[in-house]
Amino acid sequence: MSFFRKLFGKREESNNVAHVRAILEKFIEASFIPLSGIDEKSSSHGMTILLYMFGAVDMVCQVKGVDQQTTMLLFNEMLQNELGEYTDKEAEALLKEVIKASAEPEGQQLMKEGAEALRLWLTESDLAVPYRLTELLKSKGK
Repeated sequence: MSFFRKLFGKREESNNVAHVRAILEKFIEASFIPLSGIDEKSSSHGMTILLYMFGAVDMVCQVKGVDQQTTMLLFNEMLQNELGEYTDKEAEALLKEVIKASAEPEGQQLMKEGAEALRLWLTESDLAVPYRLTELLKSKGK
């Protein structure tokens, strides 16, 4: 019996990661569309975006039961694909910076913003959710 549980448990975890990835890809796309005209490449905006998205990734991974190591691997992959097309080494370095910044009060707040935005987006509670990141960046630019 334990053999089958192990076999099917791995498949379930793989399905969870695929589901999480699909959710996050759509959320990132929806959040980035309104960013036109905002310099998301500036260093302060870049870290704001990454912490916001890290919060979204962390939240949905926790809800779907994805372990912390897989969450970090997923975010690293997203850095290489959806969040800037960074190289593997650049993504690893950025992930370390994001983790460090997430321990600071401002980083924690940005992560909460991202997690809440994703929650609202998934529940369709707020149709303006894709604009939350844009508004956040505009407020930080003042």
